[in-house]
Amino acid sequence: MTDAELGFMQSLWFATAEEAPETAALSGTIDADVMIVSAGFTCLSAALHLAEAGQAVVVVEAQEIGWGASGRNGGQVNPAFDVLLSGVQAHFGKQRGDRVLELIDGACDLVFELIERHTIKCAHRRVPYIGGAYGKRGLTEVERWAREWGDYGEPVILNAKQDTNSVLGNRFFDGSMEDAQGGSLHPLSYVRGLARVAMSAGVKFLQKARLAPFRRRGIIGK
Repeated sequence: MTDAELGFMQSLWFATAEEAPETAALSGTIDADVMIVSAGFTCLSAALHLAEAGQAVVVVEAQEIGWGASGRNGGQVNPAFDVLLSGVQAHFGKQRGDRVLELIDGACDLVFELIERHTIKCAHRRVPYIGGAYGKRGLTEVERWAREWGDYGEPVILNAKQDTNSVLGNRFFDGSMEDAQGGSLHPLSYVRGLARVAMSAGVKFLQKARLAPFRRRGIIGK
């Protein structure tokens, strides 16, 4: 067993996760409308939605479901993005920027909707996300964050230093922003649950399967 395999299997998440779904080995050839490489959060959500839309989907994973960051992260469902709303629209323009913001804004809701709709067991909780601010620069950042997302219609509030310290139990931060859309979950259980739901929708999985170099032929959509 490699060090990477040991690191994955000796984690708290691995020790406490729901059982992984069983996947069949490759036999013969597989025909699919869409092939998705990697079995993490984003790929499995895409696979599930494509299958529900009537597409034949196969997911190819070099290791196992949730092997990468999806099965090893901190378990926070954070309504956070490195770039402010104004920055998104400045980069993408008004029309495309609005679509990007809609995607960001609905991400947390989508996660919890999938959990509830498919009864995924992953110790999920819907609790506010708190972003702490340190110093004048940090306060300016959270104030801009709260103002822009608040104007967008999201449940974001600012907390003063005393309230922040009371909630977080320390005296380090000078203030914070609080977004009610946040939450937490067991990441490995969630990604395994997504895979199980995707399989029930008809998605085929290949684990421990590495892709050989390939070249795309033609142009998609032509």
